[in-house]
Amino acid sequence: ITANAWLGYNLLENISLSYYYSLSNKTFDYMHAGIPQLMSDLPEYVNLNSKWKCGVVTSLNAKSIISTIADLLNQPDLYASLCNHALMASKVMVWEEEAKKLEQLMKQLR
Repeated sequence: ITANAWLGYNLLENISLSYYYSLSNKTFDYMHAGIPQLMSDLPEYVNLNSKWKCGVVTSLNAKSIISTIADLLNQPDLYASLCNHALMASKVMVWEEEAKKLEQLMKQLR
């Protein structure tokens, strides 16, 4: 179903520190499907998007969300770029790559 979507909706409210510092699983589902996503303006989403440019960070008010979607509809080049960046990110943002980092960290702690 996700692969058939035009845009991922990933707008979480800052209701706890857990939400504030997390990235949801659907963040990576959208990347691997090659679709852009609307992202909350929480720190980890901002960091991820500043590195990969795979979505659009927006605030959680209706006016901003509508405006952001309209911009994507009216800018097919931007939309295509976000799709390409999502696919590029999906090659790196996988558990196999993260596991290597975790192994290195564990070696340093020994």
